[in-house]
Amino acid sequence: MDSSTHNALQGCVASLQSSMQLLESSINILDSGVSDYPRLTKVLQTTRHFELVSENELVTAQSSLLSEIQPEVSVLLSRVETYLDKLERREQSLIAKAELQEGRLSQPSRSGTQANSAAKSRICHPLNLDLISFHCMATSIRTCLHSSLKVQRALSLQPQCLTTTISQRRSLRTKPQVTKSSVPDYAFAFDIDGVLLREATPIPGARDALLRLQREKIPFILLTNGGGKSEPERVADLSSRLDVELDTGMFVQSHTPFGEYGHYKEGTVLVVGGDYDKCQRVAKENYGFQKVVTPGDIICAYPDIWPFAKVFADYYKQFAKPLPKPIIPGAQGDETLKIDAIFVYNDPRDWGLDSTIILDLLLSSQGRLGTLSPKNNDPSLPNSGFLQDGQPNLYYSNPDLWWASSYHLPRLGQGGFREAFRGLWTAATNGAELKQTIIGKPYQSTYEFAEQRLRQHRKRLFGSTGLNDPLRKVYMVGDNPESDIRGANGYRSPYGSLWSSLLVKTGVYREGNVPSCEPTVITKDVGEAVEWAIEDAKKMT
Repeated sequence: MDSSTHNALQGCVASLQSSMQLLESSINILDSGVSDYPRLTKVLQTTRHFELVSENELVTAQSSLLSEIQPEVSVLLSRVETYLDKLERREQSLIAKAELQEGRLSQPSRSGTQANSAAKSRICHPLNLDLISFHCMATSIRTCLHSSLKVQRALSLQPQCLTTTISQRRSLRTKPQVTKSSVPDYAFAFDIDGVLLREATPIPGARDALLRLQREKIPFILLTNGGGKSEPERVADLSSRLDVELDTGMFVQSHTPFGEYGHYKEGTVLVVGGDYDKCQRVAKENYGFQKVVTPGDIICAYPDIWPFAKVFADYYKQFAKPLPKPIIPGAQGDETLKIDAIFVYNDPRDWGLDSTIILDLLLSSQGRLGTLSPKNNDPSLPNSGFLQDGQPNLYYSNPDLWWASSYHLPRLGQGGFREAFRGLWTAATNGAELKQTIIGKPYQSTYEFAEQRLRQHRKRLFGSTGLNDPLRKVYMVGDNPESDIRGANGYRSPYGSLWSSLLVKTGVYREGNVPSCEPTVITKDVGEAVEWAIEDAKKMT
């Protein structure tokens, strides 16, 4: 046996052992009742990234090595079954507890299936430790069973006990042979706020709509102008709120494309917006930017840069980090802090501080904070000398002026901050042009990025058939005429897909108003939108 095949088998066993350790850790957390959400989220993220050894390498291995690891694999399979039993008992306990709390057990007219579904819905609250634990554990178990089945097939073990368990619990299904006719030639893209959720609360019908698409194997992605968290964290949160299994491969938020801006990753960037240092951590830990500074870092190091921020001092001190270099007034060398790009990841919380620092940088010499460019106000230069001296580029991730919160009227979003800053810039420069790059819906670049994700997700569902068969139509379901509807109407797919826009009445748009951009159809909610689209897709055949 060659060394690569031997190493492949050993690697698969090691992967299984790691899976079991993570699984056992998540169950111990659940049993202890200790709130450890970050640890559970890490368990969920790690199990999703396991690399399974290819089946071809396994089945060509010699029988001597196969028999050598057979006892270990059998033990692992047994442990999976033990954990799965424990999980199901725990779930039933949670359902019973929820029903007792709301007095539902005393209603004999309700079927067991309905009661279980309703109770499970009640425990699916984002702050409920039991639900989060259940979700993470279920994902871990599913990954472990996939790995176990692959090894089991390679070992030619008799899979009767495991197959029976899987059949009974419907944890795994044998993937059917995909034919061209079984691949839908249409798909969906959903906004989140105002379509699936209203702030933190699921909109009625949203869960059923997504489950129907999953059940009928119709691909969809979530395309939102929201952000402020990492993709894995946001997906785990959405999965728990909606009680629908989702993954990062079917999710695009406003700043996800920033991860592709590799030419800035070795420089120093300013990240603006979001709660605490969450966006800073997304840029560093998820997107790979090496040196990331926030306005909070700057104000804590130099409080005089914005005197009115003193009322927020305690807030900034909770997360501020040391600057990579000091701010030296007037310095032009490498010894002073120099910013290479400005990224607005999420809605700014402190408009005064954030506006001041961005303005300082755009008026600076080559992005060195604490300097002023000598070219400013020079009428002999283009744009009166403004932005002609190597200042950092300014990037916004979300153009939305309004968004649907729990308040009964729409609230200002990142687009509101952008418009306010543009007013400041106009006043400070006597009307000079402000160069800025805006991504997010309704812009072409964001829809192209989203369609690439959708095509990749389609390939995961259907293999090469899903990539080679044309995707003829995509239904964009949104609540904001200016972003969702305008974007879908104006998008020109490089792959030849036609995008239709479906406007729902559960978010920014209010019934009776004339939409600023006319959709293909207006529906009551996401459930009605999905129903309409599926019927419309039948007309294409």
